[in-house]
Amino acid sequence: EPALALLALPFRPVTAGDFTSSLPARRTASASCQAHIKLPAASCGVFWRRRISLPLLGTWCAIGLLGEEQGVLKSSCDTPRFMVDPMGAMSYHPRTGQLEPLGQSSGIGTPVFGQSQRCLSGLFNRGTVRFFFAGFADMRVVSIQLAVVDRDKGKNLDRARRKLERLRGKDVDLVILPELWNIGFMSFDQYVADAEGKDGPTLSMLVEVARDLRAHIHTGSFVEKEGDSYYNSSYLLSPSGEIIANYRKIHLFGYNSKESQILAQGNAIVVAETPLGNLGMATCYDLRFPELFRGMVDRGAEAFLVCSAWPYPRLEHWLLLNRVRAFENQCFLISANTVGPNLDAVLVGHSMVVDPHGVVLAGGGDEEALIQAEIDLSAVKEARDNFPALKDRVDWLNP
Repeated sequence: EPALALLALPFRPVTAGDFTSSLPARRTASASCQAHIKLPAASCGVFWRRRISLPLLGTWCAIGLLGEEQGVLKSSCDTPRFMVDPMGAMSYHPRTGQLEPLGQSSGIGTPVFGQSQRCLSGLFNRGTVRFFFAGFADMRVVSIQLAVVDRDKGKNLDRARRKLERLRGKDVDLVILPELWNIGFMSFDQYVADAEGKDGPTLSMLVEVARDLRAHIHTGSFVEKEGDSYYNSSYLLSPSGEIIANYRKIHLFGYNSKESQILAQGNAIVVAETPLGNLGMATCYDLRFPELFRGMVDRGAEAFLVCSAWPYPRLEHWLLLNRVRAFENQCFLISANTVGPNLDAVLVGHSMVVDPHGVVLAGGGDEEALIQAEIDLSAVKEARDNFPALKDRVDWLNP
């Protein structure tokens, strides 16, 4: 059994086997990993099917590639050198042979490793491979940024389904849709008429799609009717279409909005335990209330899923709050916003994926888009261990 010593980047000279690498003292935007794993040769093909990202730290880097041939690992140093921008998180895409920015590639990758200034020849000795890398991109997420067709729920459902069908066969782990995408947030006169239960057309369609894609789906939100009350309600579905969690929007918007007049508030903080990790759920205006996100952190959240219908002229607020909620809680944040006109408003789009340091890994603009990124939730623990601000909270300020 070849052993893989997977060493986290410690940002100081490190000796591993018979080579030494001196790495710049810079934080990476992608995740580091520290583990010792015994890898049977028979499982190499499965193990190496995932992409590993490497932060190329602004220096000439020689890149070595690991391949898999009948369960035997091999290395190659017959690869070109690349100069990239400092702190550029890159991934090797084997189908095109290109290094691509992390979060913008749609293919399945191959491990990449390297060290500054020298190639990794001679690295394989006595059946042991030692190398540096930035971590596993072990969760592929997609945020679907949708435009709304006013007063045509059927067309909105069809458009969303077509967007989701484009992900078939893409090995997606998690998909998130925006807030009230099936009717449009500003369509207040449709809230009651188009409200649904769990067996309504919106959730039923997404259950079917979750099974088809074999992916977790955050449904975005829709107006849900329960008894005599109406809620801005979102669901998290498993790859088998089962309901994992339901979140009802707590902070209802009343500024030039009728949402708070028509709908009832939710009354529960929701963090869903999934095979992917612990996922907290929030909706749009919730972003302005940090205590909700701190409450999710206290319940174990590693990533926030935020569906939204955020309008102009408050684009700068949106851009800022997405990043702030991520880095102040040292969590990933994945948002899906609607985009374009909805009655008298224009929605800003700019959905994004943000890492625990507040770095935007992938983002959209002001038109429909599929925003894709690969993240490693172990980066959350690393961020919190390296800079333990959450441990320095003062109890009497946080009753």
